[in-house]
Amino acid sequence: MTVGEQSSVHKIPGPGVVGLQPDRAVQYPPRDPRRLRGRGLLCAVLVIGVLLLCGTASAQEEEYGRLWTQNLTAPVSGMGISLDGSTIAVGAGTTLSLFDKNGHEIWSQPIGGTIQGVGLSPEGSYVGVAADKLYLFDREGNLLWIDKANNFPYHDVAISSNASHVAGACDDDTVYVFTREHEALWDASVGSDCYGIAISNDGRFIAIGCGDQGVYLLLNGEGELWRYGTGKKVGSIGMSPTGGYIAAGSHDRCVYLSTRGGDHLWKYPTASPIRGVAVASNQGGVVAGSGETLYLFSTEGNVTWQQRLGCVIEDVEISADGSVIVVGTGTGGYSLCLFTNDQKLLGRNAPDVPEDNETAEAANATPSPAAGVNASAGASGDGGMLAWLDSLFSILFNRPPGEFSG
Repeated sequence: MTVGEQSSVHKIPGPGVVGLQPDRAVQYPPRDPRRLRGRGLLCAVLVIGVLLLCGTASAQEEEYGRLWTQNLTAPVSGMGISLDGSTIAVGAGTTLSLFDKNGHEIWSQPIGGTIQGVGLSPEGSYVGVAADKLYLFDREGNLLWIDKANNFPYHDVAISSNASHVAGACDDDTVYVFTREHEALWDASVGSDCYGIAISNDGRFIAIGCGDQGVYLLLNGEGELWRYGTGKKVGSIGMSPTGGYIAAGSHDRCVYLSTRGGDHLWKYPTASPIRGVAVASNQGGVVAGSGETLYLFSTEGNVTWQQRLGCVIEDVEISADGSVIVVGTGTGGYSLCLFTNDQKLLGRNAPDVPEDNETAEAANATPSPAAGVNASAGASGDGGMLAWLDSLFSILFNRPPGEFSG
């Protein structure tokens, strides 16, 4: 069963979606040379203005601090986090470990092969591992089952609430979905290696990133809802708890954000390939790792915080409310780091803030479709200038801002 055969599935309402056409350049309307000369002058003026403003423009920054760092013996190859940020699962080399929010190791054990991806159920009760096979563990570290998938390795795994759906991205171009009892529920072939996968809490929506440069959203058990193309392999996918937002990290050095309705909101260019991306609840933000730089975006595409770590970021995770960000690193220092904006955890004096009763509601709400928004022109850091220029050229040359490639 291939995704292409699911032609009877109705798309969720949204604008027209660009299909994957990797061999075709994006076509733009013919341009009048006289208009181009005028635009060229305007472009020069605006670029000079950008260069003058770049030194002073900065994003509205959150107050995040590093709470702890755990040194590891191998590069991080996959991570998962519970909704409340209290439990973190990490794979490094052939070792799977479970930590609490304070950095204490709950347990650690070897896996039969090199770990390529890790998933954790929203409540932190089940851990999935993608390696030479697909593994499912309970919170105590007991192995529940192994799936061989015709002896093809798995690249990534994602788990819905209470492991009602365990989705594995396999090297045979197929997504497999199982129950926690290892009952096969569904599979779908997309015709390309699946490298990143995410699933909504209720298991209805599955997003995947593939070697054909594509990002796909699937309706579990039925078929494809939409797809779009990036410039290179898509190795990381993130989804908000309800499936309202889907983020993709591509080796074309861009972060992409879409809604499940097919509205492609923005893309943000950075200086290095995106190795990890994750999404909090509706307004909790999008976190991404590019090279040695960690970014936190608002859902509008503004950089609200960033941090240079001094080592290559391999994966990232974020709690539903955005208060906990976990980073796994590789070249330059193998480690697991936790950042938080909880000033009390950081030991800083902070005024008492009344509890926000909307946090749980936000995790279960469906976001309203948003208009197309490009990345913030005022963002600081190595990607801010690129994003600003992307906006500039969109205006000057009739190109839709933040257009996703097709």
